[in-house]
Amino acid sequence: MADILMMITMPLPLLIAGVFWHAANRRPDSRSFVIPLIVGWVVGLTGSVAWGVHDVLSSNPLPAFSWVDGFFISREVLHLLAFLQIASVRVSRRQVAIVSFAVLAASAAMLVGYAGLRPAERSVSLAYWGGAIYPVLGIAVLGVAVMRWRVVEDRVLRRTAGWVIVALLLYFAANVAQFASLVIRQSGSDVALWLWPLSDLVALIGAISLVRGKSS
Repeated sequence: MADILMMITMPLPLLIAGVFWHAANRRPDSRSFVIPLIVGWVVGLTGSVAWGVHDVLSSNPLPAFSWVDGFFISREVLHLLAFLQIASVRVSRRQVAIVSFAVLAASAAMLVGYAGLRPAERSVSLAYWGGAIYPVLGIAVLGVAVMRWRVVEDRVLRRTAGWVIVALLLYFAANVAQFASLVIRQSGSDVALWLWPLSDLVALIGAISLVRGKSS
């Protein structure tokens, strides 16, 4: 069921990008925030399509961490860039320190987790550290997003950013579930298969709210 849901909702990022593009044309003041979001979702969709094409054309499935992860990591970086540009207020040193501490704490947790693996499980170290990138990067994106959201003055843009943050939180939860499942069970997570499309649905709500809203 979850696999079917993923197939049905795969075009959602393209729809999100289209609605945000329409919003950017209606509200030029939102472009610095919206354009990186659009590119991020398109890049992520490209990764999903590339993954699917590989699985169809090749008898060998991709490893747990492979070249397609470059697309998904790029998506995260682009969304981070979007929130850095959402407000004219400069990022403070305190904000940088808080996010840096959270990232370091997450990285330390990954080190502890790796140390706790059995010797046989450490043979998949590339998959472990490749998968560990997503929770750590996700914390950085969410930390920056929340801090920048707090200083947004425009009511509509603030509401849209709030929806996007919820979508990013669901995406982060999906990546954590996937990482944990790959480490513990050496297989993908069914929970993640539900959370990824749910994340896109929430982002679509955010895009629609920006189209329908008026500047304030």
